Amino acid sequence: MTPKIAVVILTYNRLALTLECLSHLTELDYPAERLDIIVVDNNSGDGTPQALREQYQTVSVLEAGENLGYAGGNNVGIRTALAQGADYVLILNNDAVVAPDLLSALLAVAEREPAVGFLGPKVYHLEDPQQIQSAGIMLDSCLGPQQRGQDEIDAGQFASIAECDALSGCALFASRQVIEQIGLLDERFFMYHEEIDWCLRAKAAGLRNLYVPAARVWHPKPHRNGDTIAFTTYYMVRNHYLLLAKHGAGILPVAQITKKHLTWLLNWTLNPKWRHVRPKRDALFKALVDAALGRYGRQRWHYGRQ
Repeated sequence: MTPKIAVVILTYNRLALTLECLSHLTELDYPAERLDIIVVDNNSGDGTPQALREQYQTVSVLEAGENLGYAGGNNVGIRTALAQGADYVLILNNDAVVAPDLLSALLAVAEREPAVGFLGPKVYHLEDPQQIQSAGIMLDSCLGPQQRGQDEIDAGQFASIAECDALSGCALFASRQVIEQIGLLDERFFMYHEEIDWCLRAKAAGLRNLYVPAARVWHPKPHRNGDTIAFTTYYMVRNHYLLLAKHGAGILPVAQITKKHLTWLLNWTLNPKWRHVRPKRDALFKALVDAALGRYGRQRWHYGRQ
């Protein structure tokens, strides 16, 4: 029997993008009767749940009731997908555009390759459709992510299936067995680095994370204003320490990134040239304090964002 696949899409005040994402999913070549599409709304204020239900009656729309972040929101969808009998789950960002054969390409590899953990597609920049955003992720000695092929024009240099440390969180595919074996996303991260943690947990369980070049997704380049930069800085910095602690990185990597962060903090405080990044500096300082105190999960101080 054809495996049942659930696509989980998380949204938060991004109705237009979510509608566009769903329109592309209608073009998937996968049998509709074996496909569940689940949208989790993280307490949007733009009428998203009602609008989605009106325009896509076959889509399951779940309301989280509050902003649970990437990890918590996706976990709501994953639990529902498994309860509804999904054999595989695809976590998909609501600003991603998928190729029609995305699921078929991922499933073909998942079904034939042994000891598979997570699988991820070749991700292109949406603004430059032949420019690679990610061909899988390799981690440095401090567990910092290095995107393979980032900003390179695709000339076939990443045309082979490859085992990677981690995969882009904009489109992440796994079987029911893998998720049941290693557990759901760690909600302490709230957002950023949780997909890396997930992939590392699979790797620690003896599973292989595979980049699948035949599967294709287009995803926007990150565009951040001042408030968003501070918001991102907080979670990226704080969660890096959680990632290191969870995966036994040791004293040296922690010392190396702490030295780097303290250097930034000093420079952004004392050098008049960096007065315009004071919100980012404040976010960095709070991230270091919270990491030291073990304060994780959603941070209510949002630097201009709610």
